Amino acid sequence: MLFRSCKKGNSAVERFLNGESGILLVTGEKRSGKSAFSRYLAMSCFESERIFNLRAPNENSSDINMFDEQLIKVLNNGAKSVDEAFYNLPDKSVIIINDLEIWWERREGGTAVVERIIELTKVYGNKVLFIVNVNKYSLNIINKLTSINFWLNDLILCQPFSAKDIKELIMLRHKAGGLKFIYRSRREDDMTNWEFAALFNRIFKLSSGNPGYAISVWLSSIVEFKDGILYLDRPISFSSSLTDNLTDDQILCLLQFILHRRFSKNHLTSVLKRDSKTISMIIQSLLNRGLITEKFPGVYSLEKMTEHLLIEKFKTLELI
Repeated sequence: MLFRSCKKGNSAVERFLNGESGILLVTGEKRSGKSAFSRYLAMSCFESERIFNLRAPNENSSDINMFDEQLIKVLNNGAKSVDEAFYNLPDKSVIIINDLEIWWERREGGTAVVERIIELTKVYGNKVLFIVNVNKYSLNIINKLTSINFWLNDLILCQPFSAKDIKELIMLRHKAGGLKFIYRSRREDDMTNWEFAALFNRIFKLSSGNPGYAISVWLSSIVEFKDGILYLDRPISFSSSLTDNLTDDQILCLLQFILHRRFSKNHLTSVLKRDSKTISMIIQSLLNRGLITEKFPGVYSLEKMTEHLLIEKFKTLELI
């Protein structure tokens, strides 16, 4: 079973259906399956017409007007205001708010969207279950700046997957594509159980059981695609030297990406209070080192393949 928190999540939903209000907060490491678990829980407990999924903006923002506008758009019931939109909602609906780390900033007024979610829970919590997911590093700070902990139905921590779960996750995705693979000259159908175990234990070890990183490791092992067949080589780890000798400015910039996920150069200039030329130089240096990537035009995020190394480095430095 890929989602080991289902029982706790189902209990939280049952409390909501029985009249208890509160936010169901889903947290964990980056790429630990928080959004996937949120969707899975909602789809397994609610009818599709009662499920509403609010995606985060392309880059970090604590703009409450943007949040309200996006919420009204997602609820899509002809309302002109948030209150009207909630009034028009069917009873016992669920709203998934993804990537709360993108919806706050560490500045005066930077928790406005978080406070808005708390306010909506107070008023409409008996009618709507809010499932909110956020990475645990941002949550540690949000907890210190707001009262969100006092308004929880429950808190669910997404744990690392086992090697068996990693295999199930990747093979489900692989088979859904209808392709076959050849691993180091061995056809998929000819591989022994021991060979499968060796492959996925390797992926498990490199990813530390993190499902998002495990998928990246799997994809990075693909060396060729030909005639509907994927050719795979032994998964390799990235050198930890990629995160060595970082400057103070690079560290400060990368910390923002860990806590808030996505930034444009202009926004980073404002947050870090540096001139635009300096920020451009820092961004270019991080791009050159393969630590960040351009996620959307002009908007940057951590590079998936090196993100895990970077987070482990920052843990060692006691920065997160």
